[in-house]
Amino acid sequence: MQEIVQNKKMWLQSLYRGNEYLCAYNVVKEYVRDDKNKLLKLKAECRKESFGEFLALIVAVLALYISGIQCLISVFDVGNIMWLKIAAVVVLMILAICTICLVEQFKCVSKWRSYVDVAIEEVEEEFADGSK
Repeated sequence: MQEIVQNKKMWLQSLYRGNEYLCAYNVVKEYVRDDKNKLLKLKAECRKESFGEFLALIVAVLALYISGIQCLISVFDVGNIMWLKIAAVVVLMILAICTICLVEQFKCVSKWRSYVDVAIEEVEEEFADGSK
């Protein structure tokens, strides 16, 4: 699902001008075509993760890194070694930037997830009607 959102975001915004459901429906329909296995895979991916769980995990990992670096600084008593403190701050900044990037990427997925989920249900109904 994430690759669908990333690949077609700009094109869809200009084409459908704000109708997110129509965008999601057409992308799901184009991706699935007549392959029910792709539809089921997309449905499973759509329900796999939630933004809250992801954000909690990222914050917990970032807190672990911060406490680990602080522990190393206090254990090795680097009171006068300024370059080591600067290196620790640089590592924390890099981790913070990576965390922000991951959160921004997942926000996009989170925004489109509900529309994609409804579109999947519609395409499923079409598969069910077509098989009768």
